[in-house]
Amino acid sequence: MAAKLGESGRNAELHRATALLNELMDGKVHDRHSVSARWRISLPTADRDLKAIAKVRGVVKERQGKRSVYRFEPTMIHAALRHSSVIAACFGASLSSLFEGSVYGRNLHEARDFLVKHARRRKDFCNVDRKFVFVRRGGEGSLPDRAGELDDLLEAILGCKWVTIDYLRFDGEKKAIRIAPLSMAIYDHQLYVIARSEKQPWTAYRFCRIEKVEVEDKTFDYPSIEEYDPIKIFSERFGIFMSDNHDVEDIEVWLAERWKTYAKTHRWHPSQRTIETRDGVVVKLRVRACPEVEAWVLSFGEDAQVLAPVSLQERVLLRIEKMVK
Repeated sequence: MAAKLGESGRNAELHRATALLNELMDGKVHDRHSVSARWRISLPTADRDLKAIAKVRGVVKERQGKRSVYRFEPTMIHAALRHSSVIAACFGASLSSLFEGSVYGRNLHEARDFLVKHARRRKDFCNVDRKFVFVRRGGEGSLPDRAGELDDLLEAILGCKWVTIDYLRFDGEKKAIRIAPLSMAIYDHQLYVIARSEKQPWTAYRFCRIEKVEVEDKTFDYPSIEEYDPIKIFSERFGIFMSDNHDVEDIEVWLAERWKTYAKTHRWHPSQRTIETRDGVVVKLRVRACPEVEAWVLSFGEDAQVLAPVSLQERVLLRIEKMVK
């Protein structure tokens, strides 16, 4: 695991600002002299810290005799805090189970609880853990054992740093890969690192198969939106499969009558169109005809039939023949 950076320079300023804000929110009042004494910094540095913290909503600067003091006024947050913002935080906190055992799971709850504490209709949020629920399917099995590796990867994503990972491939082979991590993605209740390597433009690495992380000091330039747009990349893919080995095609799959209501009310992909037929529905997608599409068709068993393209029809048929054998 990579060594952590010392608290110096910009990091020290950020930690000091966070601690100062916490003390103001706890009801303490500070001026330039108290800040200077509390953190053993010069008066000009204390002035700079207070000027920065004064931009935070709820921090109030006022005169007391000849000195300027800073305090936190919660009512200023109340006026701006929308009920929908608190509800959004509740939805976010429900995802904490995906990060169970890591600091991020706890912090999601802390962020929600902070907003609930300052909500105008606070009593509406009693039993909030049971009112907003995320039913996970399995979840990220690597946590909390690899919480340190998750910290390192997030540091690398935010700092645009090169990383070398020991990755256990699907076929069981372990390989050291140098990557430029660009995004942390959640798919099917699992964590994935979307990264560019020296050989591949974009690849999704499943976090639970990353066995070692070494963060370099060397940084890379984060690509422009024209070069890397994860929303656009996944718009033509079915699931997390990122290979460009399969062409984007118009896929049509017939589902039997008993799937009609489900298909009309469920969305497997943004490009989806669902058309009713006399004996069922036809689901139309425009995606890369990758193995995940094949697995999706097979999941319906005898209730599905590939209408197009012929190449997908043949691959699914071949799989069925192998299953019969």
